[in-house]
Amino acid sequence: MQDHSRRLPVAPEQIDLRELVGRAPLAFDISYLKKHLTGRRILVTGAGGSIGENLSEMLLSFEPSSLILVDHHELSLFQLVRRLSSRSCPTSVEALLADVRDRGKLARMFQEHHPEVVFHLAAYKHVHIGEANSDEVFTANVLGTVNMVEESVRAGVQRFVYVSTDKAVDPVSVYGGTKRIVELLVAAIKQERTATTFSIVRLVNTVGASGGVIRVFAEQIGQRQPITVTHPEMTRYWISMDEAIKFLSLAACVDEVPGLLVLNMGEPVRLMDVADKMWELVGDPEHPLKITYVGLRPGERLHERVAGDTETVTATPHPGVLEVRGSALAPIGLSDLLARIAEISEQASRGDLTELRRRIAALAAL
Repeated sequence: MQDHSRRLPVAPEQIDLRELVGRAPLAFDISYLKKHLTGRRILVTGAGGSIGENLSEMLLSFEPSSLILVDHHELSLFQLVRRLSSRSCPTSVEALLADVRDRGKLARMFQEHHPEVVFHLAAYKHVHIGEANSDEVFTANVLGTVNMVEESVRAGVQRFVYVSTDKAVDPVSVYGGTKRIVELLVAAIKQERTATTFSIVRLVNTVGASGGVIRVFAEQIGQRQPITVTHPEMTRYWISMDEAIKFLSLAACVDEVPGLLVLNMGEPVRLMDVADKMWELVGDPEHPLKITYVGLRPGERLHERVAGDTETVTATPHPGVLEVRGSALAPIGLSDLLARIAEISEQASRGDLTELRRRIAALAAL
């Protein structure tokens, strides 16, 4: 009898991107990243998330002078510290429990640790959950980022990397809307010419990210359950975890650009094709592939884009990295934008989620 145990279950981050979506992984100049990040004081919010923990581990290999890991989830932070403690490295590693919505805590954190480079990953990201909890998503994703940006400028942070998403392009979800609002915020702050250099990056579906569809597929295959697919024609862009963390690191090193940064990932790939390929790579041949179509959930759409109709995409000096220009440039001044955000914050505190979602969508549409 043939042994298929090696195929089940599968670690999503170990799946080869070339086999999964048909393109070669993008190459990054590690020596360039080390040159700019070694010896720096680096702070990562959302460090306990899947991308945050992988980014933190890679940053530690660059031997910064200090690495400040910030997350509001105690267990995730504990597990990350355990993971990093096995590394022999001269870097001072600090783990801080903090919610980015707590302005006072952030102010004390910046005063004590004086970070030079900030990677801001902390956010609520699950689209359909965000639709039912728009107040929490707005306060965390928008107000929390306002706090991080303003405290970074106040503390004289040199580099600030904000992690956005392709769902911020002409957003149809609360999550995408909040991310677009912060793109507008960072773009407006760039116009103020502060001492802090800001970079905005739009990430896409990351293979191996917690809660992501690849991990869901892997669990379903491992448990011999039907694979759940939203729609047979749904497409998504895909990057590997390795590409994601190196891209973020690069964003902290490059010269500031007027627009924002995306990766050149080729064409989007149908979710159905990804499910088929995963089954081919790691499924049990003795159990045929079964697919259940679940339909679009609130806030979802069939196809994502990395740039909108009013945006243009151009090459950068860095292979595989593109700049998106256009509506990323601030269409509204910083003071007016902050006033609009404050108004929406008042709405969030009243609990009228229908009106809150409408106002988020209106501001994100600028």
